[in-house]
Amino acid sequence: MSLRKKLLQGDKEIVIFGAGYIGYSTAAFFARKGVASTIIDIDPQKIEIISQGRTPYKDMETWIGFDVKPFNALIKATSDWLKVILRGNPVYFISVNTEKDGEPWDNALSDVCSKIAKDPGRPLVIVESTLAPNWTDNIMKPILGSRAKIAVAPRRDWFTLPGMTVETLDRVVGATSKKTLGQAISVLSIISTKIHSASSHRVSELVKAVENAYRNIGIMLGYEISLAYLNTNIREVLRLCGTKWNVDEYYPSIGIGGYCIPIAPKYVLSGTEIPIQLFHAAMDVDRKMPRIIAYRLFERGIRTALILGISYKGNLKVHIASPGLRLADALMDQGIKVSIHDPLYSREELEQLSNASPVDYPNSTQNIDCIIVACDHDQYKAIPKEKLYETLEGCKRILDCIGIWAELKDKFKTMGIEYHLVGDENWL
Repeated sequence: MSLRKKLLQGDKEIVIFGAGYIGYSTAAFFARKGVASTIIDIDPQKIEIISQGRTPYKDMETWIGFDVKPFNALIKATSDWLKVILRGNPVYFISVNTEKDGEPWDNALSDVCSKIAKDPGRPLVIVESTLAPNWTDNIMKPILGSRAKIAVAPRRDWFTLPGMTVETLDRVVGATSKKTLGQAISVLSIISTKIHSASSHRVSELVKAVENAYRNIGIMLGYEISLAYLNTNIREVLRLCGTKWNVDEYYPSIGIGGYCIPIAPKYVLSGTEIPIQLFHAAMDVDRKMPRIIAYRLFERGIRTALILGISYKGNLKVHIASPGLRLADALMDQGIKVSIHDPLYSREELEQLSNASPVDYPNSTQNIDCIIVACDHDQYKAIPKEKLYETLEGCKRILDCIGIWAELKDKFKTMGIEYHLVGDENWL
């Protein structure tokens, strides 16, 4: 009987290392197909929540598109990895973080591989994490040994955007042998409908890093142009450029955040001794952007600022490479008094993450010179208009990265507030 049939018939289950968004959603999608899983993680709180049959992430079901509760009996979680490993398992998914402090980081990957190496059989190991070039050959193979069969299939999901999941998005898979590739596709096709085969694991390693590095350069170009032509609405320019059939649309912001795009050039560069100057230039732009914004705002007389949102994306509690936090630091370095708010974080969490002062928005934020909308949490969109106007007493300027209040621009003008989308005419 094939591995696929054993999984679907309940004779075997999958083991997933990592209970983050990727690992947990993998378990959820397989569970919906009737496949059981055990998630191994080091976070006792996540393990407890999953073991109680609950979903550990707010709005997860909106993103993945179905209610996980009916399938929770098929999802188990534990920190007792050795007990799970020694029973022998046909397939492992590696869904752990490979980034730390803005740099590629292989410690967790190495640790997981050393654990899987204790499996008494010849398991299939599918890597969903982003890998730097050569990590399969230089890290995974030496640790796992010749018995393990390795497939590289990084995830491309767009968290919080319904439908942009492992089930519907195109997925690239490469493996250490043709036989392993076939086995990996037979397993992954249980939940993924659009699979593309790479000729080798080395190719699939590079795809994720290169595609995100490609986007990084396009985004940074938009940033540079928005600074070079401050007297022109560059957002409109870029939107109209996007009407050309082969041009992607990228818009300026206060910075890029998250696990993938900010660090993608570093993944690519780590595998070669040849300097790729475009990547170095793009990373330099991203580093400078918060300082440039802080300087320009100070020159315009801004002395107090409120940053709304430290998450790198709306409705998602992830502050990796947070543009909001980086801008807060730059503003404080410039001598501007900074307050921060994010509805997904407690006051204590905000205090641990930044020296800026947490505030109870929208209840106590009057007399702020500049409000910077860093991400589009639903809570910010849902503020009653009269309440919003009350919070803007004394405000001189609003910088909106996404445009959640764009339709109120005329009203803001009557209140003496200069409203700008980042990148529009005279935004700085």
